[in-house]
Amino acid sequence: MSGRRRALASGVGVLLTLAACEPAPPVVAAPGAPLPALEEAERGRFLLGRAVFERLATEEEGLGPLFNEARCSGCHDQPAIGGGGLILVRKATRWEEGTCDL
Repeated sequence: MSGRRRALASGVGVLLTLAACEPAPPVVAAPGAPLPALEEAERGRFLLGRAVFERLATEEEGLGPLFNEARCSGCHDQPAIGGGGLILVRKATRWEEGTCDL
């Protein structure tokens, strides 16, 4: 095999190898759903977090979600529970002596 053919064959081999190493497409889940590849413990934490996100808050717990709704999911529900929601909230704070007043 001549030098040119050897170089061409090597180049084609490298290109085929690189094409085969293309990264896998990202794992996508429906909005509000857990990622499909979660381990059992991770899925359990996801479900626990969603339950906390959807539970009713009490006045004794402080301002929290009661400022707008009685639960986090009352506002954060677009396109699904955990999303951004439709309400625009503006917050103002002061920063004094390295401390935020929120």
